[in-house]
Amino acid sequence: MRDFIDFINDEDGQGMVEYGLALALIAIACISALFIFGKQVNSFYENKVLNDALESAGAN
Repeated sequence: MRDFIDFINDEDGQGMVEYGLALALIAIACISALFIFGKQVNSFYENKVLNDALESAGAN
């Protein structure tokens, strides 16, 4: 019974759980940002690439 109580009170793995939770929250924030801003960023880069291509084609 004493071993079980010592096992319950042991906090050695607690740091890894905290790092895992922090990593999960960061991942959720990144995925949310992609869903919110993804179309805007994509259209910005498509327009910029298209404009650059047209400008370089017209310069020849």
